[in-house]
Amino acid sequence: MRIFILGFFLLLTSAQAFANKVNGRIELGGYTATERFVDTTGGSQENDFQLFTFRSFLSVSEIGDSKYEFNSDVRDKYDFFDTLNKAQLTLDPSNTFQVQQLNIRKPISGDSGMGYTVGRTAVPEAGGAFNDGLLVKYHTQSYIDYAAFGGLNPKIPGQAHLDFNSKATTYGVFLSYQPKNVEWNKSFYLTHALVSQADDGHTDRQYLFHNLSYQWRNNSRLITFLYLDFIPRTYIQEGSVFWQQEHSDYFYSKLSLLGVDSIGYVHIQGKLDKLDPSPYKQASLAFDYRFNPLVTWELATLYGHRNFDGLSKTEYALSMANQRSFGPNWATNFTIGHRNNFVSNDEFGRVGIGYYSRAWETFANIEAGIEKYTQVSTTHHPLVTELGITHFWSKQLYLTGSFERDANEEVTILSVFFKLGYRYGNREIPPLRDGSPVKGSL
Repeated sequence: MRIFILGFFLLLTSAQAFANKVNGRIELGGYTATERFVDTTGGSQENDFQLFTFRSFLSVSEIGDSKYEFNSDVRDKYDFFDTLNKAQLTLDPSNTFQVQQLNIRKPISGDSGMGYTVGRTAVPEAGGAFNDGLLVKYHTQSYIDYAAFGGLNPKIPGQAHLDFNSKATTYGVFLSYQPKNVEWNKSFYLTHALVSQADDGHTDRQYLFHNLSYQWRNNSRLITFLYLDFIPRTYIQEGSVFWQQEHSDYFYSKLSLLGVDSIGYVHIQGKLDKLDPSPYKQASLAFDYRFNPLVTWELATLYGHRNFDGLSKTEYALSMANQRSFGPNWATNFTIGHRNNFVSNDEFGRVGIGYYSRAWETFANIEAGIEKYTQVSTTHHPLVTELGITHFWSKQLYLTGSFERDANEEVTILSVFFKLGYRYGNREIPPLRDGSPVKGSL
């Protein structure tokens, strides 16, 4: 694999001289968290996490007369508490280098034709699959893409990073449709894929992937997402439906349905949640009223059910968002609500404020609550505080970071995150700043 990487970079060195456009990004980041428990019920009062990351992304396009494109995305992660040392009963550091993408692409010229990609590439049309091999795509003037891919599978089950595995294979086909949009507030995208993954001759996973995104008005859209697995049985590993409907210029509704397996449940848990992973289904409904162009009120309800133990959750919340509270650069929001949270009855409230300008994006959120547990006579008072800041010195150089504190009577968690990024090249940087956080939590 290292010889393969070296060969690509030698090819890149000679290719840049014949390229018209170069676009790259270098990012340095870090994350640290300390977790302190009141007692030693779990075996220790401490649980720390700390890592440092480096990422280098580079895209070189329009190489030679055939307009080839080279893409590389390499990452390095140093985890300070990763490997268990059984002799000393400590967690030793480890370093993980991974190649997220490394490929040469022959783009499709014109409105129709055939193109291909060779190397390690992500296949978002197939549900975030990765492929070490070949991807062939045919594009028609009706904006339909037919594609097939196959090779080795670097996404090994149970491993967070990508790696080279000569025994793991993947192959699949997908069909996607995305017409050109005449109006800016209308869009349509649809993709379906069938993927099979095997390890050492044994099929580990076969799934059908579906994704639809359709917007017909400013506040009217339908988004669907589905992984339908066929091994070891036919079941929905993860699926969601989001439907937002604008009923008038000031009133719209939002309906959301979600279903995940045990792995997906871990991804949506909060830091203070303690329940075991479980297949989970959830439905939510919200009504939004724009009091004026700047102020929006929302009334929302939610119901969720765990298959593992039959526990359920209901939630009711009232929220308000003001886009220009103290001036054109300030935004505020607040939420109050009640929930029957599986094993407790909770009251909660959130307050947030943010400042946004061409060079700065900052926010502060505070959430407080009262949790009364039903099976034991215990009351907790969780308090979550989050601060975030992003600064752009220019289109090329930016810094973003956040601080979060989560605490109740049993545990206190402190976490800090930062990322320093620099973008370079002669390709025009889009006005949408992809390094900035969304208005709200990171």
